[in-house]
Amino acid sequence: MKFRASRQALLEAFQVAGSVVSSRAIRPILGCVHLVVHQDRAEASATDLEIAIRYRLPVLAVVEPGEAVVPAARLTAILRECSSDEVELDSDSGGKIHLVSGSSSFQLLSEHPEEFPRIPEFPDAAAFGLNRDKLVSLIRKTSFAVAKEKSRFAFNGAKLHIEGNEARMIATDGKRLAMMVEEIDNSDGVEAGHIVPARALQVFEKVLGEEDDLVRIALDDKEIMLKTTRAEISSRLVDGSFPNYKAVIPETCAFTVGFDREELIRAFRQAALLTNQETRSVRMKLVDGRATLSAQALDAGEARIDLDAPDHQGEEFVIAFNPDFIVEGLKVVAGERVQIGLSRSNMPAKITGDGSFVYVVMPVTMRNG
Repeated sequence: MKFRASRQALLEAFQVAGSVVSSRAIRPILGCVHLVVHQDRAEASATDLEIAIRYRLPVLAVVEPGEAVVPAARLTAILRECSSDEVELDSDSGGKIHLVSGSSSFQLLSEHPEEFPRIPEFPDAAAFGLNRDKLVSLIRKTSFAVAKEKSRFAFNGAKLHIEGNEARMIATDGKRLAMMVEEIDNSDGVEAGHIVPARALQVFEKVLGEEDDLVRIALDDKEIMLKTTRAEISSRLVDGSFPNYKAVIPETCAFTVGFDREELIRAFRQAALLTNQETRSVRMKLVDGRATLSAQALDAGEARIDLDAPDHQGEEFVIAFNPDFIVEGLKVVAGERVQIGLSRSNMPAKITGDGSFVYVVMPVTMRNG
């Protein structure tokens, strides 16, 4: 195998493929990228046995087609540090990879290609199309709410629900829930209710390039696969029962208060500066058309930020939130204004803003004072 390629194109391919590589690979070959060079292109593949990717990259010239298994992290680091626009890569029969970039040259040890796990082929006949922008919207507006703790099983992914001409994605960690709904052209009559792992969603977003108006998706009981112009990705689905998200979303709220989205983000960020990990809460008090955000920590001090809240003219209402949860939800709202639906200080708040996005946040227990 011997070819020349743009350093930037090769770096991008290894960064994307490398995002699948496990940092704690149970076998050394799983820490590598399988590079296959054809007459007119190259493909970089990687897998951790849960997620697999085949990423296409252009080449400048192919001297000899072939294949090699390249250490992902080490080659990526080399490509980052090189400054030339082009690199030349070749492999020899002794299991070594040679890379030349300008006046620099490197030699890396490689694994045997025949030992690399098989990457599944995309089943075009069983796939359906989904608008790229709508898939990006579904992912970006929900994946941040996926549970970080590995013990949460079904909470470690987002549910992709397709029924009729509607696709929705829902994610929750038990303390907040994000749901996005998109109208789709479902002429194939696809029905789905699968839990997609958070890591798979991250990799999906990396390969959803501007060149794709439509992406292809294939689903079965155990696996989801996505195909774009650049890549094919397969991932095992999360096995488990997703919570009844409809029961979590309040149907009605006692009252709703509107805010400028950017102002509210800024206010919660400011208040969060005077909290710590033990007191990670910001109190919101509503009274006489004003909202006051306050926070305090014994080792830091106190903060108070006032905002206009003309929608609330009733009795004093006080509730407290984890400021990180509020800011993360507000950041993905598309509109300039947001609405916060409230009922009681111990009941969840419902945040909306752009019609088809709903974010539900549980309050935190308030301390006296």
